[in-house]
Amino acid sequence: MRSILGDYLQRDPRSIAFEYGPQGRPRIAHSSFDFNLSHSEDRAALAVATGVRVGIDLERERDNDDVPSLVRQLFAPEERARFATIDAAGRRRWFYRQWVAKEAVLKAHGGGLSVSASGFAVCFESADRGCVSSLLDDPGEQWNVRILPAGCGWHSAVAVDAPLEHVHFTIRDLLHGT
Repeated sequence: MRSILGDYLQRDPRSIAFEYGPQGRPRIAHSSFDFNLSHSEDRAALAVATGVRVGIDLERERDNDDVPSLVRQLFAPEERARFATIDAAGRRRWFYRQWVAKEAVLKAHGGGLSVSASGFAVCFESADRGCVSSLLDDPGEQWNVRILPAGCGWHSAVAVDAPLEHVHFTIRDLLHGT
């Protein structure tokens, strides 16, 4: 992570200092760059942005999750209504896509456990782009989400508090050098 951040900041990774927000979210000290890290099993995803807040989530799809129960607990009413229209074969995939989007927003927002996942909905405009209908403490904030390719059985999303047109995405596979 430090090596990638060093590339963006164009400085020695060892010189990077971190600060922590009120809920413990790390940020680069004295920099307009923001970053967020997610990991699951042996994979990790790092989002780096300048001038915007960014969050990322990465999840492996698991068969043992009680998806209907999780939807009842963690999703907003409009998301629960949408879930009810999804056929049984597509529900698990829909849940994970929706969950990584919500988690990316929560991580970018930085409110920690003070923010309820059921307090806002992510509405998708297309297969890979969505926006938040309203976010809790500041309905004037604009949060946008993009689903990222993560491979079979994996789900990932990035969220920013800016229009997606202003965000450039680069995906690097560090394990395989691509």
